[in-house]
Amino acid sequence: MTKMKRYGLVFILGLMLLASCGIHIQHAPSQLVVDSAKIPPFRVVGPVKLVNAQTLSQDVVIPLYFTHDVSANYKQYTDAAINSLKLELEKKGAMISGIDGKTLKLAIADIKVLDRPQYLCLINYTVETGDGYLRGYRVQDTDRDFRAAIDSALAKVVAGVLQDEQVLNYLEK
Repeated sequence: MTKMKRYGLVFILGLMLLASCGIHIQHAPSQLVVDSAKIPPFRVVGPVKLVNAQTLSQDVVIPLYFTHDVSANYKQYTDAAINSLKLELEKKGAMISGIDGKTLKLAIADIKVLDRPQYLCLINYTVETGDGYLRGYRVQDTDRDFRAAIDSALAKVVAGVLQDEQVLNYLEK
C-alpha cells in the first residue's frame, strides 16, 4: 500500500469516526421577526386568550445530517410563536387575557430540518378557535444557518395564523 493510500484510508476512517460520534446541539427560538406586511388588515372585538395546545413538554431530537442533531422543545417553540402572536394582535389593538375571551389555541406539531445547499425547515402546526374551527398547516423557510431557518419558519407560523380567514372572522365577531 502506498503512503498516499494509507493517508487516504486514515482520513476516511477519521471521518467515519467523527460521523459516528455525532454532535448534539440545543436550540431555543430567538425573538421572532414577523413580516407584518403579510398580515391583512383586521380588527379584534373583545379580549383574546392565547393557549399553548402543545402537550409534549420534553425535548425531541431533530436530525440535521449524519454528524449533527438538534434538541428542540415543541412546547417552548409554541410559546415563542404565541408571544409573537400576542405582539401582532396587540398592534391591532387586541386586549390579551389570560383568563377569558375568544380562545386561540396553537401547537407546533412537528419540525423537520433538511440539509440542502441551505437548511430547509418545515414546521407543521395547528390552530384552533374557541368556536371549534381546527386547521393544520405547514410552513417552510430556508437559511444557511439551521437556527435562522427554524426561527424564520416559526415567524411564518404567526403570520399564517393571522392570514387564516376563519381565524380573522372569529376575532372580528
